[in-house]
Amino acid sequence: MGRTIIKTWTYCAGFAVRLCLFLTNFHHVFHQRIEVSTPLNSWLRVQEGLYLMRKGISPYTGDTFHETPVALLIADYLVKLPELLICLVFILCDLLTAVALASGVEEAKRFYFIKSQKTSKYIHSEDTKHLKIEEKENYGELVIMSYLLNPFTIVNCVGQTTTVFGNLVMAVSILSMLKGYRLLTGISLALCTYQSLYPVSLIFPAIISIYNKESETEGSKKKSTFTTSAVKTVLSFLIPFLSLMYISHFVTNDWGFLDSTFGFILNVRDLKPNIGLFWYFFTEMFGHFHLLFICTFQINAFIYMIPLTIRFFNEPSILIYSFCALMSIFKSYPCIGDVGFYLALLPMWKHLFPFMQQKFLVGCFFIATSVLAPIQWFLWIYSGSANANFYFGVTIAFGTAQIFLLTDVLLAYMKREYYLCHGMKKEIDGKPAGLSLQ
Repeated sequence: MGRTIIKTWTYCAGFAVRLCLFLTNFHHVFHQRIEVSTPLNSWLRVQEGLYLMRKGISPYTGDTFHETPVALLIADYLVKLPELLICLVFILCDLLTAVALASGVEEAKRFYFIKSQKTSKYIHSEDTKHLKIEEKENYGELVIMSYLLNPFTIVNCVGQTTTVFGNLVMAVSILSMLKGYRLLTGISLALCTYQSLYPVSLIFPAIISIYNKESETEGSKKKSTFTTSAVKTVLSFLIPFLSLMYISHFVTNDWGFLDSTFGFILNVRDLKPNIGLFWYFFTEMFGHFHLLFICTFQINAFIYMIPLTIRFFNEPSILIYSFCALMSIFKSYPCIGDVGFYLALLPMWKHLFPFMQQKFLVGCFFIATSVLAPIQWFLWIYSGSANANFYFGVTIAFGTAQIFLLTDVLLAYMKREYYLCHGMKKEIDGKPAGLSLQ
């Protein structure tokens, strides 16, 4: 009963805060904030694309609109609604995202509870009490609070970015892969990739999670091989994705949308400042180095997939979290909505908090950079008393904080796994055992 009341109040608070900001017209302010709105998720650019389409002009003419054709069709119906109702649609999507994330985290918690009970002979020792995951503890409540009351996600919603819809589909994709729903995983992951390309990396944890779920439910029955399961999962992703490509071609009667969507993401043609790492480097770079650095920067979002998958092959939850964080850090046009999404998943690692060593430092970095970013932007653009280096210094610090957070979670995860296997008093060559992530 108490938990139900807490959840209800959290939903009400999240809804009320967003609605009040909408009613006070703060969304017009956040439309213009570069930390919130990017060339890929700007609601104003969507409206511009709709205007061009209604005038019989291709929305991909020029360099304004970069959403997908299917997203444009959906937006065409959405903008016909009254403005208040449009605001309510954005708020409802955020509420549904919180529900999906909470359900996914509860499924992950159940997996880790069962695993720790089965695989560790030290889990009931007196000195390892802090390693336990309590079965009755509800991580979902913390996730709902972390998402709905997070300033990053609140501003992202009020700014009416299309990232709100992307986060909802991403949350459904994470929930479905942890539940083992292959078809829903394939469709939702295809939609995520269709919108912003980078979520294709989640195909690896999707394959592993669905195979683990199949092995768990089949029990004594004949289990399907990993290869067979992986092929089915990949096909469940590829068929919807290719179908979306065909529908897009049918809508526009041209393949030119590929260059304005995926090509725009990969080539980074718009160098307007954002919270990412691309814009400053490519503004200062000589043109003949452009291709080299494009490949170098873009590969960062994908190159860690293989080593992390090998290291955490049977741990799809940590892979999902890591890949979501890497996407947010290394994508070409990130926004605070992407950061708020994976930060909301932090309660999933509540059992790792005793092993994390940089919580205070990372928290200070996030607070300081969140405050300094708009200040430095004002000093640079409006006051003229600063320059691009000041603002980029803040974005570098913000990216560094995210990297510190991810490495801290990974190291804490490995420490806990080590202590589960060897106990807390394990010694090597007569000295206390240590673990470092290098």
